Amino acid sequence: MSSNQDIPPRLDRDDARVPARRLVVLTCMDARIDLRSTLDVKPGDAHVLRNAGGRVTEDVLRALVLSQTYMDTRSVIVIHHTGCGLAQIANETIRADAGLSLGMPPALDFMPLEATFEASLTADLERLDASGHVLPGTLLTGAVYDVATHRVEILMKRTVGRGRTDH
Repeated sequence: MSSNQDIPPRLDRDDARVPARRLVVLTCMDARIDLRSTLDVKPGDAHVLRNAGGRVTEDVLRALVLSQTYMDTRSVIVIHHTGCGLAQIANETIRADAGLSLGMPPALDFMPLEATFEASLTADLERLDASGHVLPGTLLTGAVYDVATHRVEILMKRTVGRGRTDH
């Protein structure tokens, strides 16, 4: 943390808490995902939400309500990635493994990824659209980040309240 003292302020805008691109990025917590170089997302450009698997959870919905209500965001990109630890693993396996170290299995849904990226992203975008917590007209995009090439491929788009408009 001591190196933090040497970092100059990066945001010059008075309204810097409102993302310049009016964008929310939801992706996995995997440290290999480099949003700055891949999407050219700089500080002040977007709200970035990360969790295991980049899945749409209750906490993601809570953050989106706040982001859209108070900070005027109007588009969301959900990015899953190759080599994700939540791919092809079952909740039961995670609970059993975690139970060994915790002393009891956690009663949580870890939301493992579906069999394909398309299926996982479809589920997440549908959850956003059907939640009633995302503003109508919000552009939703589903994409996959390749950890080897650092490229993002857009698989689908939809507008909240209007349905799917595949890419």
